[in-house]
Amino acid sequence: MDFSWRPLSTEDVLPWADLLDRAERADRVGEHYDLEDIAGQLTEPGLDLDLGTFSAWDGGRMVGYALVRPRTYGQSRPALAYEGVVDPEFRGRGIGGALLAWATTRSAGLPGRAGLRVQASDRVPGYRTLLERHGFEPSSWLVDLERPLDAEQRTVAVPDSAVVLARVDSLPGDPVKSCYLDAFGASELDWARLTNAAAYRPDLSFATVDQARGEVEALLLACYFEADAKARGAREVYVQGLAARRRARGRGLSEALLAHASAQYKRDGYQRIAVGLVVDRPDADLTGYRQAGFIPVQHWTVYSCP
Repeated sequence: MDFSWRPLSTEDVLPWADLLDRAERADRVGEHYDLEDIAGQLTEPGLDLDLGTFSAWDGGRMVGYALVRPRTYGQSRPALAYEGVVDPEFRGRGIGGALLAWATTRSAGLPGRAGLRVQASDRVPGYRTLLERHGFEPSSWLVDLERPLDAEQRTVAVPDSAVVLARVDSLPGDPVKSCYLDAFGASELDWARLTNAAAYRPDLSFATVDQARGEVEALLLACYFEADAKARGAREVYVQGLAARRRARGRGLSEALLAHASAQYKRDGYQRIAVGLVVDRPDADLTGYRQAGFIPVQHWTVYSCP
């Protein structure tokens, strides 16, 4: 392979954006990023550019990259989230395998021997084949669901009169963070990464608040990607996370949040809402979401490698 290899730097925003654009045109996974999104990834909390990034170059053209980020998000042991893309014109030349080998070496050198976790879209079967060839195995699945906001929105009453709905940006930060850590099994680093992301929108995020306790019981956390809106011609809110505290589950709080948010987004002129749903099997029952008007548009396999 006659390529040069090095970590990413904050000067690589433009060539990285060009690579992602070429990959999206070929793979059609529906992910678009502007320069602010990409610059934010290079400075996100917990990412060490020298130790956690690697890239392949053909002259001045970035033809592949990989990131590994520490994730404790609901995991019983340390894990590294792997992200990698190879230029469509340069696939089949060993770049993807070299990036995975680098990431595997990185994970083996961390305390507790952190495992790698990778998300692969079903729209890119070659990537799944590459992962399986390198010893990765399916461990869970994700489904992207979308719902147009032009239809009449369902009304779902808050199931507890002691609970009120509020916009996240109207609440103090500590109660919101406390709920986030509990509901998502997350860490302080996960919280810092979310709140520093360019696409995160607390003004489009909602919470249920127990008035007696003064505590946040459930959260709907939203993102908005301007680049997606331009590419797809529709303003879409993406629900990054929807969950309740462990003690508050089974009370219908998440359903009430989703219905309330959908109605508000419609009033604000958004045209679509999307949700990323973690499921325990590829043929998971989505009846509840279908009844609420959501349509599955893409499936992802989460691969793990010890």
